[in-house]
Amino acid sequence: MRKNIIKISLDVVMAGILILLYNSHAISLAFHEIAGLFLFGLFVIHCLLNRKWVTSITAKFFSKSIAPRVRFGYIIDLMLLVSFVLIIFSGISTSQVLFPSLAQAKDSPWRSVHHFFAALSIILVGIHLGLHWNFVTGMFKKAIRIPQKLAKPLSIGLLLIVLVFGTYSTVASSFTGWLAEPFIAAGKSGTSDSDTEPAKNEDKSSWDGIVNGDKPGEGSPATEESSPSASGTDAAPTAEPAKNEDKSSWDGIVNGDKPGESDATTGAKKEIESANGQTGKPDENKSGTTVEPTAPEADGEEGGDTAAHPAGEKKSEEGSPAAIVGTVATYLSILGVFSAITYYIDKLLKKKKRTDGKSN
Repeated sequence: MRKNIIKISLDVVMAGILILLYNSHAISLAFHEIAGLFLFGLFVIHCLLNRKWVTSITAKFFSKSIAPRVRFGYIIDLMLLVSFVLIIFSGISTSQVLFPSLAQAKDSPWRSVHHFFAALSIILVGIHLGLHWNFVTGMFKKAIRIPQKLAKPLSIGLLLIVLVFGTYSTVASSFTGWLAEPFIAAGKSGTSDSDTEPAKNEDKSSWDGIVNGDKPGEGSPATEESSPSASGTDAAPTAEPAKNEDKSSWDGIVNGDKPGESDATTGAKKEIESANGQTGKPDENKSGTTVEPTAPEADGEEGGDTAAHPAGEKKSEEGSPAAIVGTVATYLSILGVFSAITYYIDKLLKKKKRTDGKSN
């Protein structure tokens, strides 16, 4: 009994940490990386507490005495172990806090591996929980006694909430995107090579120009100088205004004014710029070094690293109660969907087995 309580308590802690890890900024990025390593340690302890079952099933895995349900649960647990190992390894490869010296490039495939196996893990944990749901509810009933008349409608209501909100969260969150991420990346890399080759009917000279850095439609400088214009004469210089064009307006364009601006407008702009200390040139600090203007970072970006902030995660919400509650509700409901589906499929299979046994 005491060992079962320890197991249940450990599983609850593991599930809570796992859920919080699905938003790297629900608490902080440092927590995300530290808690991920801590969770893996708890998972190893969980396996050690169940080592007798693991060694027994491993030794008799192909034996006919092992029920298909037990064999299926063993495969799920093994897949979960492999997923956790890959999550840890890919997490270290993309670390920004604990192992920045080992971090790969932002477009490293390890980031897609990290996201994919994180999403797969929540499916596997849900299936694992569904297979052991009777054990979990049995321990819960011993700890908290609920009247039978209230227990059934309460369980049905919770099941409906989990299924509805969990299904919505599956589509609305980053979950499906993470599952598809490696396949999308593989598709892009597969088409990138074909995109760099010229089409069969395409003029090779124009393709060579693009490869050499020319814009589409532009020939090489030598070709443009030697080719005559459409009228048969050399093209006239474009740096002179037309005969009927107002020379003052042309001078304004040359000086950087926008077309259509009058001298009065231009003068007013210059007065405003001089009043604000803005001359239109890059600022210079006291040492004379030119300081180029920098674009502001988008909300949710840290040092411009957008890859560290998947969709729905904002650094401005880091550590906020709303971010924590939202993350727990979203991914706990997704886990609950797979647990409920597994539990009821398992229940139907057991019922069918009993029915077949009676008929025989």
